[in-house]
Amino acid sequence: MLSVLFSCLYVWQFWRTRVDDPGEIFSRIGQEIGFRLWFKPVDFYHRVWLETRESLFDQAKLKDFDTYEHRYDAKIVTLDDAVKYSNLMLKSLDDPFTQVCDTRMIARQDDAAKGFYSGVGMVMAADKKPVRVRMTMENSPARKAGIKPGDEILSVDGMDCSKIPAAQIGEHTRKHMDQVVKFVLRRKGAVIEMGLVPIKIKVACTKSKVLDNSVGYERIESFIAEELPDRVEQDLKDMPGIKALILDLRGNPGGSVDYCLAVASLFLDKGDLITLKSRIDRSTCQTSRYTLSPKDMNIITFNDQRDLQSMHAKRKPNLTLNKPVYVLIDKDSASAAEMLAGILRDNARAVLCGTRSYGKGVAQVHIPLPESMALSVTSGRYYMPKGQWVGDGRLPESIKAQQLAIEQGGLPEGKVKPAKPDVVDPTRGLEPAIVIEPVENLEYGSKGDNQLSRVLEIAKQNIAGGKSPLTGQSAYNQPLAP
Repeated sequence: MLSVLFSCLYVWQFWRTRVDDPGEIFSRIGQEIGFRLWFKPVDFYHRVWLETRESLFDQAKLKDFDTYEHRYDAKIVTLDDAVKYSNLMLKSLDDPFTQVCDTRMIARQDDAAKGFYSGVGMVMAADKKPVRVRMTMENSPARKAGIKPGDEILSVDGMDCSKIPAAQIGEHTRKHMDQVVKFVLRRKGAVIEMGLVPIKIKVACTKSKVLDNSVGYERIESFIAEELPDRVEQDLKDMPGIKALILDLRGNPGGSVDYCLAVASLFLDKGDLITLKSRIDRSTCQTSRYTLSPKDMNIITFNDQRDLQSMHAKRKPNLTLNKPVYVLIDKDSASAAEMLAGILRDNARAVLCGTRSYGKGVAQVHIPLPESMALSVTSGRYYMPKGQWVGDGRLPESIKAQQLAIEQGGLPEGKVKPAKPDVVDPTRGLEPAIVIEPVENLEYGSKGDNQLSRVLEIAKQNIAGGKSPLTGQSAYNQPLAP
């Protein structure tokens, strides 16, 4: 009975911000009570089908969805069956972010919000085979064991990593918390075997320092931790004498829109932020426009019937004033990281440097399901201040094709052809004003970080010349090798 009560409270919290009619909320609670008391595994599948049909932003993806309503009914006996076939149904939408999340995934999301990561602390580059280590986390088992960027992961507990998706490597380690997991790695041709014990790691959400006594460096790892906006604010307060700032968003996968906009207010007095379009139900979309004033953040919301609602939220103080800002992005900068970079670019507040970003301009809603599960549905898109939509966040087709070949055929190691670069889509991701290709096995913020070194050089040249990187005839327009 307690589980029913908690579920109803969750439903109330979820729907109270999405509908204006209290009767609709109580109707939803009534449905939830009935669903819980007479729950059958096949009902779980039907609930996923219905919620997805109502909430998916891009309704064009649902052209064949009605055929899935009862397709697997006879095969669903257990809850595991229901989850399996629900995700199989959702896979037909070709949307990597619409999926059923199990209790382990939800627990990881909760841990991440509190600043914790579970695993061995290896961040992987998944676009090549063998999978390579892109970087290791501070105070992690991987870093303490001496694993380095560029190391190739050949096998994990005997599983051939050339035949499994990269995400499965991380999932395997998290299933064996506090147990020894055996890794076989390759470094410059030499094979290395070692055992690592996955643990829960406290992760710093930012890193900051002052470079050459004049340029501040602020790295944001993600927009997931609840403490992030306060942490960035404190970092900036701790660098009062800087003459320019490098904001590093490379490798940042995104996170909370609210945290992103709070951080954006640390750089702006006023200006347009984002426009978020989200689906309320199958026939109704809602648009929310976020703008910043010196006093607060304003959100104007209206739907297809032009019903207007205006709200105000607190903002952070502008701590950077008119100091030049350079934002570093790369192909792994996604979602809220792209949002912040685009806001600063479109408000003429920063220069983007590095390489084109990932291109994820979609937002998800998490709908509660029985047995402490949830349905993640891509229910919205966000647009930059000047109207750009950066993309749907799907993997480039060449990488998807390679991963599919690995999953279906188990291609032997050494026979997997590297993914060919896709034709650059100028509407996908953010294109930096200053393109700086990274060196191989680059580690963010390290001495060998050529992108950071290049931007530092640019910042110092502009400081010495007394010119704005946004409006002046600046030194970075001169051709200098990365």
